[in-house]
Amino acid sequence: MSSASRTPAATPAIPPGIGTKLAVLATGFVLLLTLGITWLAWERVGAYDARVLRADFDFRVRDVERRIEHRMDAYEQVLRGVAGLFAASGDVTRADFRDYVSALRLEDHYPGIQGVGFALRVPAADVARHTIEVQRQGFPDYAIRPPGPRDPYTSIVFLEPFEGRNLRAFGYDMHSEPVRREAMERALAEGAAALSGKVILVQETGADVQAGVLLYLPVFRSGTAAPSAAERRERLLGWVYMPFRMSDLVTGVLGERGPEMATTIYDGDDPTSAGILYDSEKANGGRTPAPGHLEARRKLSVAGRPWTMVVQSLPPFHARLARDTRPVVAFGGLALSLLLTGMVWVLARGQGRAVRLARAMNSDLLETNAALEETALRLQFAVRGGDLGLWDWDVPSGRVTYSERWAEMLGYTPREIEPNVSSWERLLHPDDRLRIQPALEASLRGETASWSWEQRLRHKDGHWVWVLGSGGVVSRKPDGAALRAAGTHLDITARKNAEEALAVFQAQLAMTSRLAALGTLVAGVAHEINNPLAAALSDQDQALGAVRELRERLRGSGPLDREAEILHLDEVVEELGEAQEAGRRIERIVRDLKVFGRPNQKDARERIRLIDAIDMAMRWLPSTINQNATVTVENGGAPDVVATAGQITQVVVNLVTNAAKATPAGTRGAIVIRVGPGTPGMARVEVIDRGGGIDPAVMPHIFDPFFTTSDVGKGTGLGLSICQAIVAAHGGTLTVASEVGKGSTFRVELPAVSAET
Repeated sequence: MSSASRTPAATPAIPPGIGTKLAVLATGFVLLLTLGITWLAWERVGAYDARVLRADFDFRVRDVERRIEHRMDAYEQVLRGVAGLFAASGDVTRADFRDYVSALRLEDHYPGIQGVGFALRVPAADVARHTIEVQRQGFPDYAIRPPGPRDPYTSIVFLEPFEGRNLRAFGYDMHSEPVRREAMERALAEGAAALSGKVILVQETGADVQAGVLLYLPVFRSGTAAPSAAERRERLLGWVYMPFRMSDLVTGVLGERGPEMATTIYDGDDPTSAGILYDSEKANGGRTPAPGHLEARRKLSVAGRPWTMVVQSLPPFHARLARDTRPVVAFGGLALSLLLTGMVWVLARGQGRAVRLARAMNSDLLETNAALEETALRLQFAVRGGDLGLWDWDVPSGRVTYSERWAEMLGYTPREIEPNVSSWERLLHPDDRLRIQPALEASLRGETASWSWEQRLRHKDGHWVWVLGSGGVVSRKPDGAALRAAGTHLDITARKNAEEALAVFQAQLAMTSRLAALGTLVAGVAHEINNPLAAALSDQDQALGAVRELRERLRGSGPLDREAEILHLDEVVEELGEAQEAGRRIERIVRDLKVFGRPNQKDARERIRLIDAIDMAMRWLPSTINQNATVTVENGGAPDVVATAGQITQVVVNLVTNAAKATPAGTRGAIVIRVGPGTPGMARVEVIDRGGGIDPAVMPHIFDPFFTTSDVGKGTGLGLSICQAIVAAHGGTLTVASEVGKGSTFRVELPAVSAET
């Protein structure tokens, strides 16, 4: 209700002395109320700060976990590349191995790797031969270590960089040590990369000794792993591997955020002191976690080896993210309480004036509240009417608030959706993630004001829901970094399903059109073949009857009339000639149909000059054409094309033949074949005649199969159809321009080959 519709109530008379009592009661009530509100705000602000701190801590723990997993995956890919070197070359030399590893620039791109090596599998029977062979390469003191009988042996024969600590590993038999042997055998059994347990690397010199691990990948003689374990063992050449000093490895992974977290990594599923692979605080002087520190424990599987990671927050983390605003709330609330109490005391002492002022303030507050409620209600109706799901994203922390409708459209309740951006990422279709992620990052950087895209999110029951996502960054830091983004999601699955149904219907309609066209073609074939076939059969019947009659006459004993019999034989020859001509017409129809049905054969396509195809066509033209018309070739320098030369020649012959037929009887026409460049990127051939032109009434049908304006028996009606099909199969176009009484121009354009090709 608006203020115009309210009637102010009359202010009642105030008894004497009531002002002081009212002032005391009012000020006491306001003081207690504001102090209570201050305490409630203090509690809630503290809880919110704790949630924000925990969310940031969890995000950083996940970031450490992802960094370790991604870095180890990258190292595994390096090993696969080294294994590929052996697969690509039957005999890898020490120089080949050194050059390949040097090209990887491990010290720049893969910090933490002690080196990349190759351990050769040496059967016991080949140890002596192998030792002599390596000694001849310039290592007279080489021997497989440690000594002792076993079968098989292994030996580190390649290790880059081949200097410093790595020289200590040359010739070492890693298979002789149980922890290393377990990882090597697991890699061989699975045909995949395998990480060892905790070891002390042979590269250690006694100073700054670190726990180490090794990553192994088997290498086979044939280059690829065999399907069975027995075959893999038979074809095993050795292992490519990487040794890691854990402190160097993890320090490189954690980067600048390492000092804010106390990170301990254990070998195995249980954190024990004997299984410690890495302890950040041992390297940093044993710092202790902050009071009320945060802790997280994660299980990792790295190349088949379980790790346990324990992360604790340190004082620098709490100091950098310190945002305890409770003292500010407390002091601010206390100051506001005292201010409001003083104001109420002054107002209450004003007796009637204070009452009237309070009523006026209350009325304004009611009207403001009513207006806010009305606005909120309208917004709620708009969101419900639009069936929109809302989201609000705190970008630095990754926390996202999802509305109830957002969860419902995916089959969840709001409590089942974790309030972070990874919930959306987990539900997003992998193909859509590749498309959306670059655009999202560009918008966060400020390159675009907002975004709107279609995406697929996985429903709780497993199917995909099409969603139209819209949003944008609503606040940024002074340096432009995104602080907060918000937007909506709309379920458009029904619309997408309708689009797919429409596409299926259109495909079915296209198939129906093709079948109808096929029916028309079959009917035309039947009609065109039936007429000459009927004539041939009739002529054959008549010839057969005449031959039988002649035979009966020859069998008779009476005298023969030589002239009459010769005349009778002439009739037989004439009938057989007509039958033969009808058969040849059927043969031409079938030949043209074969070309018409297979115009897109590409087997014989090559780069050709159009003028060469024109020259061939001039040699193929029937001699009767030169009797009716003069054919002239104008060469304008057309670019080359990729085509089947015979088919292009056939097109030109058909077009020139048609042009000759258009020449009026009793006159000698002029036909011009013009060759040159066409529209950009195309080569052009034009066949121009000065005949009678084409009637506009038949123009739409001249490319239809079996359509002809020639007399019966003088054309198959497939010539122009075949030309159009051949040109279309080459990616070109065949068009015609004609004017009655002035002639026609048939224009062929084919894709040109660029000069650089």
